[in-house]
Amino acid sequence: MQYCIGVDISKNSFNAAVFDGEKILEDMVFDYTPEGINKFYEHVKDMDCLVVMEATGTYYLRLAEHLYHNSVKVSVVNPLIIKRFSEMRLKRTKTDKADARIISRYGYSEKPDTFIPDTDNVKKIKLSAQLIHDLIVTRTEYKNRLHALENETIDTGQFVGHYLVLIETINNEIKTLENSITDLIKQEYPEEYEKVMAVPGVGQRTATVIFGYLKGFKNFESAKQVISYIGTNPVEHRSGTSVKGKSHISKKGSRYLRGVFYMSAVAAFQFNPACRTFYLRLRSEGKPFKFAVIAVLNKLIKIIFAIVKNKRDYDPEYYVKISQKNMTFA
Repeated sequence: MQYCIGVDISKNSFNAAVFDGEKILEDMVFDYTPEGINKFYEHVKDMDCLVVMEATGTYYLRLAEHLYHNSVKVSVVNPLIIKRFSEMRLKRTKTDKADARIISRYGYSEKPDTFIPDTDNVKKIKLSAQLIHDLIVTRTEYKNRLHALENETIDTGQFVGHYLVLIETINNEIKTLENSITDLIKQEYPEEYEKVMAVPGVGQRTATVIFGYLKGFKNFESAKQVISYIGTNPVEHRSGTSVKGKSHISKKGSRYLRGVFYMSAVAAFQFNPACRTFYLRLRSEGKPFKFAVIAVLNKLIKIIFAIVKNKRDYDPEYYVKISQKNMTFA
């Protein structure tokens, strides 16, 4: 690689900076349209380069996939990584141009893995999962409105009926989507899906997150990376030798992912013998309920990660023994 081209994408345009390992050679701006994307491709197609961009929402997908399908090397990195890289170099200027430059320097220095687009099935799983989440939010709103109608001083029967119909419609849509997701996951990850679903506490929604959002942990080298990604890793505030305040989770990842795994952990400490043993031990040591549930959540992720990565069958006796010995799950 002779050059690294950092790209910072916004809704209507994107900035690009060409770095050769010593200096920025060129700064460019393109419209984020099919014409602008093709103009950028024509500019870089014959260069010995790596194009690096941040995974910002879904903005990056059109450009990343266009470059990938036209044989241009491209990497997509977590924005938090770029932020830390910038902070380490005491870069304080925050403009699209400056961001593209720091991304180009990061790419040249770190040479991140090349981007491989999701398959169509994985894209459908993610979109279906997001739609289910939105439907659940809407259903909760309707249920709250039903509850509010109880305080009205007029006959609300017809309104109650409408809300009940809407809620039933949403329930049917969710069931249809969940069945569709199950079929897609079985096509994409047949062996891993069956093994994961054998773990007590793992339901369809958790499987959707694992194989849809997290792509079967394809981009993770360890369970700790997954835990950090969803934001349930513990964080302490330290100053010198002092610890300031109680430790808490980072919450840097997706609230939706944390919510799904949290509900899975609640089920796990009730029905998964290994997780229940671990949970009861923490509670007997005086740990608060939420602390214990988060600990179970992280342990459950470690179990699932090992099963998926190693295509290992779930062995309840093995994990119960580990829990009893106060050891970390493999």
